[in-house]
Amino acid sequence: MENPPKNTEQTHENYLLYNAKFFLVFLIVFGHFIAPFTEYNIYYKTLYLFIYTFHIPMFIFISGIFSKKEIAKEEIKKYTANLILPLIIFQTLYSLFDFYITDNFSFYNFIFIPYWILWYLLSLFFWKIILPYALKIKYILPVSILLSAIIGYLPIDGYFLSLSRTVVFFPIFLLGHYATPNFFSNIKFKGDKILSIFIIAGFLLFFYANTSIDYRWLYGAINYSSLGNPQWYAGIYRLFLMAGSLLLGISAIKLIPAGKNYFTSLGKNSLAVYLWHGFIIKFFKTTLLIILIYKTGTAYSLAIILLASLAIALLLSQNLFTDFTKKYLK
Repeated sequence: MENPPKNTEQTHENYLLYNAKFFLVFLIVFGHFIAPFTEYNIYYKTLYLFIYTFHIPMFIFISGIFSKKEIAKEEIKKYTANLILPLIIFQTLYSLFDFYITDNFSFYNFIFIPYWILWYLLSLFFWKIILPYALKIKYILPVSILLSAIIGYLPIDGYFLSLSRTVVFFPIFLLGHYATPNFFSNIKFKGDKILSIFIIAGFLLFFYANTSIDYRWLYGAINYSSLGNPQWYAGIYRLFLMAGSLLLGISAIKLIPAGKNYFTSLGKNSLAVYLWHGFIIKFFKTTLLIILIYKTGTAYSLAIILLASLAIALLLSQNLFTDFTKKYLK
């Protein structure tokens, strides 16, 4: 969820990436809103599977695009300030919020398990630190893909220090690094947008017909045995999922306007949306407002949640709120 280097910020390609970042963070908010309904409503389960297949992988891919292959002490300090410091602060804030609501607190979880959405900050820090060294390894891409599949066989707590997700999603980060800022713009041919629409529709139909799929596959934090697939070939499922994530993600971003528009500047502020929106989601769940929304029916509740998600993304991505967040983190 970081921004490109300053000397490339105003390129046409980066306009598309900023627009994509706002779209993706909107989907993150929307996905968290509909999560409670997935077990009771086939349409929400379909949307949940669809969104979670590509929104975080595309964020990871874009982060990889702008990650440096060399690292110096200054970069380490910057990554610590931009990723680890927010992680510590919001780990504390969310834990206190949970303690206030539930009266429960786990010191172990507080120290070793990134709270809910905060795993991304820790994994992104690891990816950036690891990247320069990983690039020195011959055939690192196929090696990372193999490790992504292998880690699912290990009987480990995948949430511990976000290690499982760090390994599982590293190939996507690496692919992003190998790509260029104009990667999406370069995928251009006659009928490309029509093909993207068909691919998106195909995924939606597939998930609608297969809502029994365990959505935890998309988290990258659960081992195969816990997912009910201890078979030797379970890793192949993860590889297919990775390929599907890239295909669907690229197709979705191809439909996003590439020029500078109102959402371009907001896309630069995706981190503030990501960090703060969880409190709003939890407020809706704690006060049972989310249940009242669901009881309006699928069509009305979907419209309400879409508008609420957009409003939250728009509000939290305003410069005023982002400046407050930066000042608070300092």
